Amino acid sequence: MSQAPNNLLKQGAKLITDVSDVLEELEITIAPKKSEELTINLSPVEKQIFQILKEKPTIMMI
Repeated sequence: MSQAPNNLLKQGAKLITDVSDVLEELEITIAPKKSEELTINLSPVEKQIFQILKEKPTIMMI
């Protein structure tokens, strides 16, 4: 086994296994957008569909 990873950890390196580790290290939080922000550019029909799916999400089996 290589000494390099151990030396890096001794020097303060952080273990990164996925993107959430990077975001945490950089102190970045990602908040989901509010419904109002998502619907700004939708047509009236698209807004109606969005509202229906928001109230009662469904799974379609094909």
